[in-house]
Amino acid sequence: DNKVAVFGFVAVAFIGLAVWWQFFRGIGSFEELSQGIYNGNEYTELGKRFEDAGQWKDAEQAYLEAIKLEPALELRAYLALDEIYQKKIGDKEADIERIYLRGISQNPQSRALIRGLARYYERAKDYTRAYQWYSMVVNYYPQDTDSRDAMIRNREKISE
Repeated sequence: DNKVAVFGFVAVAFIGLAVWWQFFRGIGSFEELSQGIYNGNEYTELGKRFEDAGQWKDAEQAYLEAIKLEPALELRAYLALDEIYQKKIGDKEADIERIYLRGISQNPQSRALIRGLARYYERAKDYTRAYQWYSMVVNYYPQDTDSRDAMIRNREKISE
């Protein structure tokens, strides 16, 4: 009975140590895990895995690679980068403007990208630009009531 209890304790301790080590070590580096990836969707998925593991710089690298390969298609990568820059890598938040503008140049009617850029300007308290970009969303997608409300909110802030 004692041997079974000791074995059980050792097994649980070993599993706990393995889980702790995996968490501490992370899931691997971008260089290791990006081998053999050739499309934006796979890089976006890899970025999500890095995010889940708390490896923000590797997630950033994967999302940037996804955008580089498929700038008009990998909308999730733009939005994920915005979130990471805003909440995890604060010194890079200003880069999101350039990244969104690049995406919009590739996909000029993307509601997600245009609205993302408008939100960026609103966070930066550039209400005139936020209003302009929300207006563009409403122009392309008149049924988008959230963007219409944001457009009105920013117009009111301009006149304050």
